[in-house]
Amino acid sequence: MKKILSVIIVVIVILAGGWFVFVRGTTPRTEEKISSAMVGLIKASGGHFQLYVNTKSDPTATTAPSEINIIADGDFQKNSNGSLGLNSKITATGATTGVSVTGNGEARLVNGKLYYKFNEIPPIFTNLEAVRGKWLSGATNLQFLSEPSRTALVSVLQQPQLFVEIKQVGKEKVGNFKTTHFQAKFSPSGYASILEAMMQVFGSNVPVNKTALENSFKSHDNAPLDIWIDSANKLRKLAISYVNSQNKAKVNIEVLFTPLVGTPKIEEPVIETPTTK
Repeated sequence: MKKILSVIIVVIVILAGGWFVFVRGTTPRTEEKISSAMVGLIKASGGHFQLYVNTKSDPTATTAPSEINIIADGDFQKNSNGSLGLNSKITATGATTGVSVTGNGEARLVNGKLYYKFNEIPPIFTNLEAVRGKWLSGATNLQFLSEPSRTALVSVLQQPQLFVEIKQVGKEKVGNFKTTHFQAKFSPSGYASILEAMMQVFGSNVPVNKTALENSFKSHDNAPLDIWIDSANKLRKLAISYVNSQNKAKVNIEVLFTPLVGTPKIEEPVIETPTTK
């Protein structure tokens, strides 16, 4: 459960930051429309998101759960120092050999610090029972959430030829918003450039072999990225589906964005100090 929450926190941050969704258009008008929506997400002072992740394992896999579903619902908002804050509730369900398990908790990011809490823990994770309902401190140097980092990423994502194609699928309604549905595919060079930028933002000093990344990308299916933009040119939904090349699991990810309701304040939680007897 702890591993699942850690993974989904990273997914939330990446999607909320809009790192991999800056789409190049086939015409200047389309390009400008989508670019403006993506930059608007990155620069937004805050918003509400709902994230859905579904993973179905290959039937031949014997160790992995047959299906995992993760739902996250929360707010993201810039703090006074420009860093991105996050407050989310997370529910994870899994199924294997006819047995279902459920867990839920909360995650919070404040001033570059991560906090998390387990509210419901599956029986198989007995080692976590002692910390049920308590806020725990995680990573404390998440600098990739800072304003300079997001600005740098925007610059990288504005480079040309990030995508090999983009097309308009049609008009669709997402929640209460009428949107235009676009679909795009990464170019090998665009994929490598974004991955390189992400590694640098995470503080990695390991040199990136962009040629090797491009060749690796060419050998796999280029899964399209779906994006929905409303009439006010606001990003409302992202979706991507792909097959994990390592374990052949089918992965579906969707994230919806809506305006913040009110002005929620994302604060550091109180960490309880365990007592010894």
